[in-house]
Amino acid sequence: MRVLGLAGLAVLWLASPGAGQAQEEFPIGAWFPGLFNDQSDRFAERLDQVAAANFNTIHAALEVRNDAAVNRVFMDLARQRGLRVQLYSWNVLPGWRAESRRYWSKVLEAEDTGLFVHPAGERDGDAWHANTAAHGPGVIVDTPEEGPGIFLRYVEQRLNSRGQVVANRARYSIHVFRLKTDDNTGSDRIATLRILRHSDGSVLRTRSVRKLQFHAPDAYQDFVIRYAVPPGRNLVRYQVDWSGAGNLWVDQIRAHDTDGHRLFAGHHDGRLEAELAAYDGIAADPPWRFYADDEPRWTEKDWSVAYVNEFIKAHSGKSGVVAFHQTLKEFMQHFVDTVSPSEFLVDFYPILGSVPRPGDEGYEAGLRRALDDYVTWYGRARVVAAGAGIPLWGVMQAHSWGGGLRDPAPEEIRVQVHLALAHGATGIYYFMYSSHVNDDGRPDLQGLVDPYYRVTPKWREVRALNRMLREHDDILLQLSSDDVFPGEAPASFVQGLSDPVDFQLGTFTHGDGTRYLMVVNRRCELPRSGGPRTVTIGLKASQLGGPDLSYLVKEVYARRTALTRHGAFPSFSASFAPGEGKLFRVEAWDDRVTLAGDVTIPPGLKLTIPAGSTVVFTPGDETGGGEDEMRSELIVEGALDAGAGGITFRSSDDADASSGGWYGIRVAPTGHADLSGATIQGGLRCVEAWEESTLDVTDVNLVDCGEGIARLSTAP
Repeated sequence: MRVLGLAGLAVLWLASPGAGQAQEEFPIGAWFPGLFNDQSDRFAERLDQVAAANFNTIHAALEVRNDAAVNRVFMDLARQRGLRVQLYSWNVLPGWRAESRRYWSKVLEAEDTGLFVHPAGERDGDAWHANTAAHGPGVIVDTPEEGPGIFLRYVEQRLNSRGQVVANRARYSIHVFRLKTDDNTGSDRIATLRILRHSDGSVLRTRSVRKLQFHAPDAYQDFVIRYAVPPGRNLVRYQVDWSGAGNLWVDQIRAHDTDGHRLFAGHHDGRLEAELAAYDGIAADPPWRFYADDEPRWTEKDWSVAYVNEFIKAHSGKSGVVAFHQTLKEFMQHFVDTVSPSEFLVDFYPILGSVPRPGDEGYEAGLRRALDDYVTWYGRARVVAAGAGIPLWGVMQAHSWGGGLRDPAPEEIRVQVHLALAHGATGIYYFMYSSHVNDDGRPDLQGLVDPYYRVTPKWREVRALNRMLREHDDILLQLSSDDVFPGEAPASFVQGLSDPVDFQLGTFTHGDGTRYLMVVNRRCELPRSGGPRTVTIGLKASQLGGPDLSYLVKEVYARRTALTRHGAFPSFSASFAPGEGKLFRVEAWDDRVTLAGDVTIPPGLKLTIPAGSTVVFTPGDETGGGEDEMRSELIVEGALDAGAGGITFRSSDDADASSGGWYGIRVAPTGHADLSGATIQGGLRCVEAWEESTLDVTDVNLVDCGEGIARLSTAP
């Protein structure tokens, strides 16, 4: 049974999906503190700049100003520019904000055999049950003497600068035992609840529970024990001693200090309701979402985040998106299991102050270590998000902060984005957009633009990355992450890389069943040769459709198409700039292949098309190259074997096949093409070959061609 707490509040841009639902749009956002900087007279100018950088989402801090009228102006201006707004506020419920930084709460499930021993009773679902028909009286829940106790804090005296006592507060502890019985008649004592000091077993507090104290049968009820924590660092034990007077269920024990108990007792619900009501009507389009807490770092905080998530769902039908920063998978898993966020929004900033700058001594090794940590952490986050069936959204470091974080170079932002995508991220945010200055007027946080909102090389890099994401989000949102691994550890349909050092690979399955591969160059500077890094990527035909096939490999972002070598281990080559990632669609040349642009079979490469295959050319040419920039072409500079029988090349427009929806098969002087027995339909010039070409067109069937077979000559 979930226990609930309370947290801060914010608004999100989209009616975002619950577990298992598809996203409607790839969110590309930046933290934009426009309201924090009190620049309402410059909102339009600032938002024009954000839109020019190809963002579709902004995460705007209210901070000092929480004025509904100003917020409405901001959101209206953003919507006019096609931007969705995600507002968050640190001044919502300021009293709770202060309390939440020091409160302590922990939830212990009674059936957990790792925490408790059970001399009597038995497990009953999510509770421990003592049955009068089967069990004798005794302790049914107990913390073992040698087992894990629960730590409680004591607030010692607080002194001022002169050593005088200005506060002498005892830390009160409140323990809530959640119990149930099926018969609440009679005054018989059914249980005794005990809190003991773990070190010596001395009793700190006891409470008797009688049957008539239950308000209703078969309904869980909380029984509270409150006491002052003894000075020092204490561990406590819990006992539930059952008298045998009636059936008893113990669901959980919740340990709080005073502040924590106030959260879970709903003392702040009225204020939270008032805050929600104050925002009604501001964000009519799009619906709101709420930001519950920033970077919760220990599991006890998760219950309070869950409380506000459920509270807001109940009162507004909207749920919370929560940032999380914790490197241990166990903490991430507990957070997701407890809070049930709609998205797993994570931030891990790799470019520390200790990482040398590009070109400095030790940069290569320092960056490698930083990115090793980055992919380890994203690997854990990927597993947790996938297990919960929720999207993984990544927050990229685009800023410096004091001496702890160095200002990243554009290439270092680039590699972060591509590595997150390789791990299956379906949302990218940047922290942060603008720069802050300290009291001396010097920047203490350098964002994508300087303190005067002048663009930087980082801004230009992010603009290009955002454009790439927006142009291909229809593909990215349909990819399901299968695996992610370094270049030297091939898995899935990948055989290996010719240069496996400093590459990361991610494999995916598209919604239509097609396989995709993302390759990321983790090096953020050019090699000593001065040019991009070129690697050969080997595949496993047996896991891509069968042995001894050639494959069509489309470089998605650049809209270029390459071919693999024929065989059981087909391969292709690609070049990578510093920090660059490339997404490839891998499709076998059998059954039916659809081409949306020119495909070239390079010299030295042979494409063998299996018998009965159909090659379809869609109208247009997304590559914009070749002989005809408006029509797709199959260009043979190497060798084409399409003579197996029953092979068809045609336009995708069957109703108007004679319109020349594609150009045709062009055989270069170096090319060799066997088209015997093939059907070629609807090309503007179905076959074009030079006199020097080798061409076999025995029994070729030409249908609705603008021109059937054309022979070209180099002679004057």
